[in-house]
Amino acid sequence: MRYLEKFKLEDLRKLKYDVVIIGTGIAGLYTALCIDERYKILLMSKDTIETTNTYLAQGGIATAVDNNDKDIFYEDTVKAGTYHNDIIAAKVLIDDSFENTQQLINLGISFDTDEEGNIEYIKEGGHSRKRILHSKDATGREIIETLDKRINEKKNVTVLENTYAIDVLTTENTCIGVLIKEDKGLSAALSKTTVIATGGLGQVYKQTTNSRVATGDGLAIAHRAGAKLLDMEFVQFHPTALYDPKREDVFLISEAVRGEGAILRNHKGEPFMTKYHELRDLAPRDVVSKSIATELIIEKQEHVFLDITHRDKDFIKKRFPNIFTHCLERGIDISKEYIPVNPVQHYIMGGIRTDTSGRTNINNLFAAGEVACTGVHGANRLASNSLLEGLVFAKRVAKEINCITPKIKRKHVKIECDLKNKEMKDDEFVEAREKIREVMKKHVFILRKEKGLQKALKIIKKVKQKFSNAKSRGVEDYTTMNMIAITEIIIESALKRTKSLGAHVLVANKKE
Repeated sequence: MRYLEKFKLEDLRKLKYDVVIIGTGIAGLYTALCIDERYKILLMSKDTIETTNTYLAQGGIATAVDNNDKDIFYEDTVKAGTYHNDIIAAKVLIDDSFENTQQLINLGISFDTDEEGNIEYIKEGGHSRKRILHSKDATGREIIETLDKRINEKKNVTVLENTYAIDVLTTENTCIGVLIKEDKGLSAALSKTTVIATGGLGQVYKQTTNSRVATGDGLAIAHRAGAKLLDMEFVQFHPTALYDPKREDVFLISEAVRGEGAILRNHKGEPFMTKYHELRDLAPRDVVSKSIATELIIEKQEHVFLDITHRDKDFIKKRFPNIFTHCLERGIDISKEYIPVNPVQHYIMGGIRTDTSGRTNINNLFAAGEVACTGVHGANRLASNSLLEGLVFAKRVAKEINCITPKIKRKHVKIECDLKNKEMKDDEFVEAREKIREVMKKHVFILRKEKGLQKALKIIKKVKQKFSNAKSRGVEDYTTMNMIAITEIIIESALKRTKSLGAHVLVANKKE
């Protein structure tokens, strides 16, 4: 199905811009800020401008601290990615890191400093040295709030919140804009260039650190348009989310806590990471998540513990004010008690295949941030490289758009989609979303089995068949259709990769 909605382009209300950017995380906002002010930009947000994965990011943003660090940083990145990384993209990430993080500072973002006023770098899992910039334990919030202020100062940028991108509009393998749903109904945002910066897909899982709007929409609309997706089997699970069976929402315990010395312990109080990796608690995320999953099976438990009680209480409160307060509200004083934690979905290394300028295989369609896949992360992302990726490649997208926009001539085209849909009940869409999340949690989680993946694919294909001609009446319905499409791709990709690599961990099926 090419489009999710019945429409005739000539009958729609048309909004005309030079550039349309879908998504208001770090990649979307920074792209808009780096595009020449002579170009008219539409910046679209599915919800509010703050409702993004970037806003929720706690830990920080990695950067090469000096020229001597570039080779070390590169090796840390590709080692964490199990050498599945695109070498050129990884080098671009590191080479352009300092320039772009300095630009954040120039834009007014406040990173933590030491007593002498120098930038304070910290260390996280997989890093050989301290190179993470941070703003307490709410780095993402600081970035989004500051970039939002700068966006509001731009006269060439129009921001539309609560506006849903249903599909990108294409003709002859060229993107000409976006079919959108706003309060006034269906509209067409026509543009010379379009950027998908919609973030991740965490909500296809039962438990995720992701924003509630991270449902893989950008991936799905790109796929329907014919854009290539790559490495979709590589889903990253964050090792340490606060375990609380009474609540469905997930609260992340930042990797920076382990960076400051926190230790993972099992129910016997043993520091178990010593038996899994030489870097122990600061091993790459795929290793730590797999190790925790193994411990949970051994102990037949639902969680392990994170222990930072050996650090001074005042230090903990100052360094991790949000984590300390949040845990205290749930009855846990982390300066005195272990924190119950378990792994949850966190990130997708795969995405829309792009080059290092964000170009897709569709003319005038770009992608940046988590939704894109340059191959920079390989099979497992190094901690705090996600915000950096959003910066580095967003700027390169903007540079390319600045270059090609004057050369693009608008064409009058006729696009229409005549669908014969069947009516579906609201609760059928709700049930489909819940089934997807259950299947992904049970069969496409950290430790995967071939039979489980085959079973998951069979279930998802049945759901897909049921909704193949479903009539979508609103955002939740569109979202459901996108979730179905993306989960099928993830499972099929996982089945094609028959050996474990990075975040894709295959285990033997038990004998019947």
